[in-house]
Amino acid sequence: MSTAAAIQNISDWLMKQGLSEGDYGELLSEFCERLNAAGIHVERSMMAMRILHPTIDARGFIWRRGEDMDNFTTDRGPTDAFL
Repeated sequence: MSTAAAIQNISDWLMKQGLSEGDYGELLSEFCERLNAAGIHVERSMMAMRILHPTIDARGFIWRRGEDMDNFTTDRGPTDAFL
């Protein structure tokens, strides 16, 4: 399969994933694994997003090739309450 076709397959898969509910950590992991399988070398990737929560500001994931997924949250500070 050509690199262009592999990228199109990854793009199609990613669009389908965006329309379904799933685990964000698994999404990042699978995305990076698919890129590596397509010949696009990825050693480390991070995804983070702000969330609607009274005490947590953001949630994120760090993927490293050949290692377990790391996940983290950042707490809201007292000045973030009205953002």
